Amino acid sequence: MALADELLNEALPGEEIVTRRVSGRWKTLTEQPWKRWRSGNKVWAVYLALGNRLPETIVQSLGTARDLDVLTVVVAPDSDAISAVSPHFPELRCHVLCRIAGRAGLIIPGSPLPTSTQATESPSRIPIVLLQELEGKVALRSLRASLARLRRGYQKLLEGDELDDDSEHLLLRRYAASIMRQAGFRSANIDTPSMIRNLETSGWGGRRDHFFHSFQNYFFGLFAISEIPERFNAYSVIAKLHWNIDPFAVWFFTALWHDVGYGLEKIGNIFEGIFGTGADNNQAEQVRLQYLKSVIIQDALRDISCLMVRLLNPQRASTTWLFPNRNRRRAPIERQVEEALRTNVLQESHGAASSLRLYAEYMPRITRMETENQLVPKQIILLACCSAPFHDWHFRECLRSLCGECRVATDSLPFATLLAFVDSIQDDRRDLAGLKSEVNFLERLIVNVPATVTAQVNRAALNVGSVLWKCIEARDVIACLSQKKQTLFFEYPNWMVA
Repeated sequence: MALADELLNEALPGEEIVTRRVSGRWKTLTEQPWKRWRSGNKVWAVYLALGNRLPETIVQSLGTARDLDVLTVVVAPDSDAISAVSPHFPELRCHVLCRIAGRAGLIIPGSPLPTSTQATESPSRIPIVLLQELEGKVALRSLRASLARLRRGYQKLLEGDELDDDSEHLLLRRYAASIMRQAGFRSANIDTPSMIRNLETSGWGGRRDHFFHSFQNYFFGLFAISEIPERFNAYSVIAKLHWNIDPFAVWFFTALWHDVGYGLEKIGNIFEGIFGTGADNNQAEQVRLQYLKSVIIQDALRDISCLMVRLLNPQRASTTWLFPNRNRRRAPIERQVEEALRTNVLQESHGAASSLRLYAEYMPRITRMETENQLVPKQIILLACCSAPFHDWHFRECLRSLCGECRVATDSLPFATLLAFVDSIQDDRRDLAGLKSEVNFLERLIVNVPATVTAQVNRAALNVGSVLWKCIEARDVIACLSQKKQTLFFEYPNWMVA
C-alpha cells in the first residue's frame, strides 16, 4: 500500500476525499474505489490492482465509471499487477499508474485496437521482403553474399513447401556462421543463441522463442545501421577510443547474444526440468554467485565496467582508452557499474548475464589467435558486451539504484540504444504454443534526415494483452535515452509514449 500511495502522490498530487456516505453517481459502481481522490480541479476514482488477476467487480466498476464520465485510474505497483490490468487496458480505456524508469508514470488510455489488419502474414520468422531490401544496400556490400545465400535458402524452402521453424533455424545458423568467419573466427558456430531455443522448446525457459526474436532484432537493426553507418561509428571519436571496427559486426554480436543470459535467469526452471523439482532460492543464488566468482567472469566484469563508464560519460575522457590490467586502480564509478552488473545477475535477470556469457565465450578464442590479429576482435566483442545489457529494464534499474541515474547517449552508445529501441517494440506473436503464421508488430524501421529512426508498426498485429506492456517498455527506454534530433534519434509511435 505504501508504494501505491507514493505513486499516487507523485503522479497526481492532491488529497483523498473522505465522506461517510456514498451518493450520486458513485453509488452505481459495483465496487467502490480504493480512494476517491482530488488532484487540482479533477476528481478521480482510484482502484488498486493487487496480485496477477483483476477482480471482475473492479472491471465492471471501471466500465461503469467511464460511461458516467468519471476519471478512473488503476494503480499497478508491480509487474504482477500490470499483467493483471493489461488484458483490460484497451477496452476499459482507464488511466494506469505504475513505476516507469524509477518514477511514477501515468499512462493515458488510447483508442481501441483495430479488429483487423491489412498486412500480409509472413510465412517466415524473418520477413523475406526485408532480406531482399538488405541485399540491395550499398553499405552492406561485405554482407551481400551471405544475405543472398540466406534469401535463396528461404525461397527454396518456400517453393518446396518445406519452411518451418526447424528449417528456418538451420538457415539462420548457417548465415551466422558465415558472418563469424568473416569477422575472423575460424571456429564459427552459434551454439549459445541456439541453446536458448533448446531450453525453451524443452519447457525450461519461457513461452517465447528468443532465438528467432534475436534474429528479428538483428535484421531490423541492420537496416537502420546500413542507412546511416556513420552514426554508428561516431562513438569512437566522441569517447576518444579511435577504433576502426565494423559496425555491422558489433551489431551482430550485440543482437544475437543479447538474450543468452536467459538460462541463468531461468535456472530454477532448468533444475525442475532435469530433476523434477525446482531449485530453492538459496540453490539458485549459489549457482549465480559461483558463476560470478570464476576467473573469466571476473575479467569480464572489470573490462566491461571500465569501457561502459567511458561510453556513459565520454565528456570526461581526457586520454585514449586502453584495456585495463588487473592491478590498475579503479575509479568509484567503475566499481558502481560493476556492482550493477553483478546485482542484475543475482536479481534473476539476464541483461548483464548475456554480456558476461558473450565475453566468456569469445575472449579465450581471441587470445588463441596470432597476436597481431587479436585487437580488432577484442574491440568488437567488448563493445557488444557493453551494449547488450541496456535492453534489460532490470539492468537500467540497477544502474539507477547504484549510480543515481541511467542516461544513455545515443551517439556514444549507439548499439545499446538501437537494441533497447528495437527490442522494446519487436513482437511477432508466434511462440512455443504453436502459432505459426502471424504478422509482425514491428513492420520496418524508417530512417529520416538527419538520423531519426522511426518504428513503423502494425498496431492490429499486437496482442490486446500486450498494449499496456508495450507502452511501459517504450516509456522506460525513452526515459533512459539522452538524444538530440541533430544526432542519432529514436522515435516511437505517438500512442506508445504520449
